[in-house]
Amino acid sequence: MVMNCDGCGACCRQQPFPPFTRRDSDDLPDHIADELLASGKREASESCLWLDEATSRCRHYEHRPLLCREFELGGDVCLSVREVYQIG
Repeated sequence: MVMNCDGCGACCRQQPFPPFTRRDSDDLPDHIADELLASGKREASESCLWLDEATSRCRHYEHRPLLCREFELGGDVCLSVREVYQIG
């Protein structure tokens, strides 16, 4: 049973940018919005820009988009993505 996201980050390895909607991005602090704008082009195979590779945690967790907030910990998608990245 999956109890938390500690040491995982598998779902964040599925896209190069946080999955923002227009509504999400309207609420971002300027310095974070600037970071997204300055990040330029990223390859589809890259992990999310906000993923801290050393800790496998989101660097801007408190500002994560709605899709990330609603992602079901331990749900079918979570478990299948963890399996792909071989994360217990």
